[in-house]
Amino acid sequence: MNNKLFSDMPVTHPLIYNALRLVQINLRRYPGYFIYTNYKSGIIRKKYHFSDAKVDLPRKAKLGMLAIMRAEDKFICEWICYYKLMGVDHFYLYDNGDYEKSCNILDPFIKEGSVTVIPFPEIKGLVYNGTEKNKEQCMQYLAYGDFLVRYMHNVEWVIKVDIDEFVYPKQISGFNSILEYINSIPDVGNIRIPSYYFGSSGHISAPDDLVISSYGMRMAEPTTYKSMARSECILRQNYSTAHDFNVKITDKKNLFNEEVLVLNHYYTKSREDFINKVKNYNNGYMDGFKDLDLFNNFNSQPMVQDSGEILRYSKETKDLLKKYNRLDC
Repeated sequence: MNNKLFSDMPVTHPLIYNALRLVQINLRRYPGYFIYTNYKSGIIRKKYHFSDAKVDLPRKAKLGMLAIMRAEDKFICEWICYYKLMGVDHFYLYDNGDYEKSCNILDPFIKEGSVTVIPFPEIKGLVYNGTEKNKEQCMQYLAYGDFLVRYMHNVEWVIKVDIDEFVYPKQISGFNSILEYINSIPDVGNIRIPSYYFGSSGHISAPDDLVISSYGMRMAEPTTYKSMARSECILRQNYSTAHDFNVKITDKKNLFNEEVLVLNHYYTKSREDFINKVKNYNNGYMDGFKDLDLFNNFNSQPMVQDSGEILRYSKETKDLLKKYNRLDC
């Protein structure tokens, strides 16, 4: 479907607009995609005794963060502290690796009530092998679906990104955080955020600094996107993709040509970090999907120097890491 057609559609017809977007997002790959994958994920949930009981937290978060993680011990605390600056109230982290180790690292955040870690160990046969069919039933998508079934009601807005992805508002927008921005758009229900892929910036060894401070070279144009949405606009279902939420037909607008928020995806980091991550993916939900050839091929592509706008959050991120005694996390 033509995105320009949708972006030019008069806002006086939001229900028609959103009905067409529902078709484009939920059924765009093939007929029955939405129903079939949700049904298959439901079967998996029953087979492996996933709970469908809603989990109630003491308070409802204005902005929640959803992610699945594995072997992110070195980076997770920076990521959490950064997104606290962005206004995230609560983090829902599906742990696909060492749950107890993750809980020890995240102990101060868990104790203050800002982080919920959900153990999500590997299920044999659900490793992502890079194929579209397999992708819909992998652990990552099941984790996102589990959040929709059990936790989504605890948040007003939810954003789902990976631990190597950092969203921020452009300086020209005048906003200093994601929270400030969403507070200014009460008529919006769903936002697509353009994602810029960053490479190693020439680092062979892991740099001794924050991720957001260490990498400045990226692809010239955004190559994909991530989404955030109001929970009231999201369908509660057994699965969800990494990029889109399956949305309801509402009178809320959808921003698919986002101009305020941007995402820095630190895709490979240093060669040393990339090799360590591949090793730690062993038997994980993406086992075998990434290798050194991917690192070399990606970093051989033309890159441009990023504007560095995200660096304005470096000092405050470090200050929060010190506060939580996690500067060397």
